[in-house]
Amino acid sequence: MFNRGKTINAEQATTKTSKQHFRKLCQLCSPNFSKEAVLADEIDWPTVWTLALRHRVVPVMADRIKQLGIIVPEDISSRISNNVQKNLYKGMKQAAELVCLTKLFNENNIPFVVFKGIALLKLMGLELHQRHHGDIDILLADVGDIKKADVLLRSLGYERLTMAKNFSLNKRQEQHFRSYEKDVIYHHPRRSIQLELHFKVCLSDKLLPISSREFYENRAEVQINSESIPVMCKADHQVYLLVHGAVSRWFRLKWLCDVPLATENGKAYLSSSFFIRTESLDVERITTLGICLARELLAMPIVSNLSQYGDNSKSIQWIKGVAQKNITEVTIYDMSLLEKIRFWMVFSLIYMPLLKEDRAYKLDHFKSYLTRMSDWETLPLPSSLFFLYYPLRPFLWLKRQF
Repeated sequence: MFNRGKTINAEQATTKTSKQHFRKLCQLCSPNFSKEAVLADEIDWPTVWTLALRHRVVPVMADRIKQLGIIVPEDISSRISNNVQKNLYKGMKQAAELVCLTKLFNENNIPFVVFKGIALLKLMGLELHQRHHGDIDILLADVGDIKKADVLLRSLGYERLTMAKNFSLNKRQEQHFRSYEKDVIYHHPRRSIQLELHFKVCLSDKLLPISSREFYENRAEVQINSESIPVMCKADHQVYLLVHGAVSRWFRLKWLCDVPLATENGKAYLSSSFFIRTESLDVERITTLGICLARELLAMPIVSNLSQYGDNSKSIQWIKGVAQKNITEVTIYDMSLLEKIRFWMVFSLIYMPLLKEDRAYKLDHFKSYLTRMSDWETLPLPSSLFFLYYPLRPFLWLKRQF
């Protein structure tokens, strides 16, 4: 018993220390902490560097370190510099690619908007080196254009990572694809660019009830190399980023850093019009969660009384606890198979349904998990046997783990 107690205390101490390092990373990524506050206690730079890589906030941290004039150990400084340079190069490649894709889609009458990433940076008047560049996100205004866009992308050398074998869906698969999938993922091997071609922003239309056509009609435009790029407007970004973060369990600090970025450090969230809109979309519970996290971790200066827009029920407190745990602790990629199974059961059966009170959303959510595109590739079945995917789903998922 004595040894077990010592082990538990050691684990608790490790978790506490890890949270302290994470809090320090948050201070180094937020404009709301002074140099004195950041340097108030010693910084474990190797650990903070590792966390910055995991959360993909090295460019954000580097920019803030430069602004504050903080002295960093030479080896860490060199790593940060190399990371920022590689990220800048990647951003420049993506910017050039967006110009090419915009011309191609416009020539073929495919309406679309770009969102997140470079679109968000350009909207806020920032430079390419100031944010981590992951993949390119493109949202088609009409799902009917997806096959035409697929042909164009593959003509440029892109390869599908999902729906890799073919794009020939039977009737039942086509119905499910349009209702409960949201994108097709591509990779360009020569240019090392990954692209997500979306026809929806969420798996369930009922989670964020803004259609792709509405996002397109609300679009703004940014300039890249004299080319006008259609992008998701600021107001839509402000809502979408909070919903996307909640769906992703806020497990990367990068996404939380985007919240004040999209709103000039939270100023937009002081307006009643923002809350009126989130209430009309029935996403006030989800958006309030992200705003609270940004206030607690990044000290985003929200002065509004959020309690009147969210709720303090056990459900929302549990969701908040899950988000806080995910952003500060180990990711799913470090889990064993049994831990993954438990994680996905909690996430799919409890966390996601609690994001909204709406019963129609909850039903839609569960339907989306009955089968997925990956199942169809693992075991191709004719339309008449589509129903077999439902009982076979857990076994097909397990097969893909080995």
